[in-house]
This record gives sequence, C-alpha cells and structure tokens, in this order.
Amino acid sequence: MFGGSGFYEFLDDVEERVVDTPFGPPAAPIAVGIVGGRRVAFLPRHGRHHDFPAHRVPYRANLYALWSLGVLGAERRPQLARIGVDALTAVVQTAALCSALTVARAGADLPDRATRDAAAAGSGPLLPQPG
Repeated sequence: MFGGSGFYEFLDDVEERVVDTPFGPPAAPIAVGIVGGRRVAFLPRHGRHHDFPAHRVPYRANLYALWSLGVLGAERRPQLARIGVDALTAVVQTAALCSALTVARAGADLPDRATRDAAAAGSGPLLPQPG
C-alpha cells in the first residue's frame, strides 16, 4: 500500500526491505508489517520524511519495488477483477475531484465531505470565494 509517512505508527512487527529497481531507488525502504491481523507492505510515496514533492516522487521505482515483493502484478488480477466497473469508476471520479479541490485550496488540505459533495453536485465553488 502507498500512503503518507504517518502510517508507520499503525504497523506491528515491522521489517524494512531495501529494494533496488531499474528506475533508481524507491522513495523509502518498504516496511512490511502487520495491520489488523494482516501482513501488509507499506511505502510512503513521498519518502519517510516527505523527501519528495509531488512532481519528484519516483513513481516507477515505487511501483516496481512493490511489484518485486509480489504485492502487485498479474497474480493479483483475480482480486482486482472482483471490483465492479461502476464502483471503480466512482472511486476514480471521487479521487480526481478531491485532487482538483486540493490543489485549488490554500495549504493543499483535502476537502471535507460537504465541500466534495457540493462540488460534485455542481452547487459549490471549486475555488474558495473571497470572504
């Protein structure tokens, strides 16, 4: 899983894996640990200490590193195939809307649910209005 650097505190029994990739090093070593009784691989996409701004994140290296540990790839297709097209489309549309709202706001904070829903319905401003 990809996430923010604060996620480390949720992992138990952590083991770090350093992975070399043809695209250079990933943003950080991959932390493999237990969350809710399940073993997960976690990679902070911006680096352990937010070392990479969004335009510098080593996306290809990050993906390759997780793939090389067997957590991404063709063997996962049966699990992904169970996600319906409508559900996946809704998730992608919501993520795109939240991304647009985030970059349009001071501080790059995520919109709250009410702001997101208003923008999706076309009844709310995408950009903050002068007060």
